[in-house]
Amino acid sequence: MAEKNLEAAVRHSAEVKASRERIVSLPADFKVNPQHLGGLTQEQFKKAFDELQRFIISCYKDIEKEPIAWGYPDPYKLHSGNGGNAIGPHEKRLTCFLYAISAAGELNNGTLTVDYKYFGEQFKRWKHARPEKMLKGFAKYGLVIEKFDKKSTHFTVTYPQNPHVLQAIRAHFTDRPCRRCYGACNHMGSCYWLYAIVTPVTIFSYRFIEDPAEQRHETEFLVVVSSMPEELQEIQYYLYSESKHYGYRFDPFKPVFSGGLLYERGAVDWPRVGYIGDGWDGDDYRMFSFRSHVKLNKVFKTHPEKIAEFIEKKPEVFRQTSCNLHCGNELSRPCSAHRVTYDVDGVTYHNCGGFRFHEPTLEDVKAIVELYVLENKLQPV
Repeated sequence: MAEKNLEAAVRHSAEVKASRERIVSLPADFKVNPQHLGGLTQEQFKKAFDELQRFIISCYKDIEKEPIAWGYPDPYKLHSGNGGNAIGPHEKRLTCFLYAISAAGELNNGTLTVDYKYFGEQFKRWKHARPEKMLKGFAKYGLVIEKFDKKSTHFTVTYPQNPHVLQAIRAHFTDRPCRRCYGACNHMGSCYWLYAIVTPVTIFSYRFIEDPAEQRHETEFLVVVSSMPEELQEIQYYLYSESKHYGYRFDPFKPVFSGGLLYERGAVDWPRVGYIGDGWDGDDYRMFSFRSHVKLNKVFKTHPEKIAEFIEKKPEVFRQTSCNLHCGNELSRPCSAHRVTYDVDGVTYHNCGGFRFHEPTLEDVKAIVELYVLENKLQPV
């Protein structure tokens, strides 16, 4: 168990580091959604939210150093059969805790009075247990929690340094109507479970409390894109615009797949560009680079001149000999999922899930989209 604890803790630490690095500072011209102000001025609320961001960042840095002291890995995961190792980007104990006190609490004169039983139900719905270890960590950074005891029906939460921070917590983690539900669901926390990428619990972002009048794209899209490097943001806005041009749509209910923003039209996905490693198996939370993903087959025969042009720019792409599903690289060991076979210079290759274009520039992505449009004979709508 000690070895599993250590391995899981290392992965938790990496995941927490990625969560911290996604937090983006408030822009100078940021405007809060008026419905969240609750009597505060724009400046008062922005100051409180900025303090909340710094509080969360400080906690994350501490968790990175001592994840076990904060309750990582979660006991539920350690006894779930996977040793606590298969953690996903949805596993956010800190933000789950803040969500739970918000959902179960009533704010009055700078004090959040929280229903103990309801808090426990909300925290556990995210498959977490035993939040007690987190209390000591919170206390180091200014959050005061008192009367947290099974014998108590309620406990209290305060933040003496700036009581308005509790209002900022309530605003960010408030229940929101689902964009779309599979079956009956009361708020996005449960119906997003299988696509747990973009919710106030899974990603902490000012975009969730921004004035909707300032947003020209879906909130979920902006949450993901805002934390990306500038060159990758430029690519995402281009893909968003081009996908709509050909009748594809961005679905905020399941916005990200395999690390890239997802656009759909029927059963065919638009080319995706995103980080290497989507985090579901802890494969690369560090996100050193990003990739493009696209499936091509017919265009090798219908437009060989376009392929030749692209190969000249990216000679390594169509000379892949490894399958992304790790099933082997020989045709005698074919894959069952999306197998693509192609010839370049008289050599036959295959790829199971589509081609990977590492570190693509905007110009590369435009060329990839052109190939994709030709492959699928797309017409503007």
